[in-house]
Amino acid sequence: LFPTEARFDSHVDDTVLDRIVAPRVEKARHLAARIRAYQQGDLQKYVLYVVVAIVVLLLFNLRLDWLAGQLFGR
Repeated sequence: LFPTEARFDSHVDDTVLDRIVAPRVEKARHLAARIRAYQQGDLQKYVLYVVVAIVVLLLFNLRLDWLAGQLFGR
């Protein structure tokens, strides 16, 4: 006497989201999880990281100045 309940579902895949955005977000999450070990709130480590980065950049800059002098005879 009464009809049975009817239902219709439809889904269209989002190609950009599924193939481009989602994999990159997942890679960023994994990278952030690996970097999290360095972010434990130890101020002395942060200061050490900054000092090491500055020294590396200064050495890199000095090396480039020396190389430019050798190449261009300055």
